[in-house]
Amino acid sequence: MNKIIAYMGSSNLTFSGLQGQGELNIDVLDGDAAGKLAQWFEDRWADRWCLDIGDDLVHVIEESWAREEAIPRTTFT
Repeated sequence: MNKIIAYMGSSNLTFSGLQGQGELNIDVLDGDAAGKLAQWFEDRWADRWCLDIGDDLVHVIEESWAREEAIPRTTFT
């Protein structure tokens, strides 16, 4: 049994990206390869030149169709 499994892919956080498009995704089951991918990710996550966009991303999602509350229907005249 592997201690680590990696999931990697090109799917984006849009309805079509998650539901409709044939995105490229892979399960990396080899423990050594999964560990190397995890280290690659951690190196980039900890990069001092990376910008923290967490708050900005939360704001964008809260204003988008992906938010928890349904977008109210409006009537245009």
